Amino acid sequence: MQKINVTPKLLKQFKDCPQTLILHGYLTAMPNVDLYQSGDSYATVAHNGKFYECTIASEDLDFVDEFVGSFSNCYAEFRMISSKVANYLATKYKFGYRVTCGLYVWNGKPLPYQCQGDLRSIGQEFAPLVAQGTDYASPEDVITLLNMHPSSALYVDDKPVCWCLLHLEKSLGMLYTLPEHRKKGYALEVMTHLTNQVIANGDIPYATIVKGNVASENLALKYQLEYVCDVDYIAIDFVK
Repeated sequence: MQKINVTPKLLKQFKDCPQTLILHGYLTAMPNVDLYQSGDSYATVAHNGKFYECTIASEDLDFVDEFVGSFSNCYAEFRMISSKVANYLATKYKFGYRVTCGLYVWNGKPLPYQCQGDLRSIGQEFAPLVAQGTDYASPEDVITLLNMHPSSALYVDDKPVCWCLLHLEKSLGMLYTLPEHRKKGYALEVMTHLTNQVIANGDIPYATIVKGNVASENLALKYQLEYVCDVDYIAIDFVK
């Protein structure tokens, strides 16, 4: 395994494969992302200021051993890895958490829904409100994402009542609707609006949806994201 430089050819390769869209997202969105390779196996490491965010695009367990074994005295999250790799790592490490998701990727077709609401980017002044809709992002985290990527919110009386952002690696996420505004079709509005922005920027829209979240799985199909495979998110504390 060696650290390598990013090339346009590699970026295109990662963009063209659904399972490596996350590598493309990190490498094109964040500074100082390290890319590692051994044969056809790849992995990335990004430091977001709190911990390491990592990806492993391989099922070669020797490569997995070498890559994960290089970590020490840190907390690391491994995102969008295969179930085979997650199951293997579970035999060697204690996980801080493990979440299985479905990977949904844009099928290349135009989005059929025509938005009608008052759709705009999320103003930074609403970062505390947006942070309340998720249990893993602070207002500061939200502001970071808003500065990096497009966002979408449906406004009622000049206040966002439903919204979606892009994560650091450009995946769609953090969809939330205020309870008093649910069942009005607002989620499809913001997802369509943001997905179209991603397409206009030349990227491939994708999302990971927690298994069993039927409402989000069904919603994804309405803005032309289709199920590809299951992926796992795990965390390992290499300090303890």
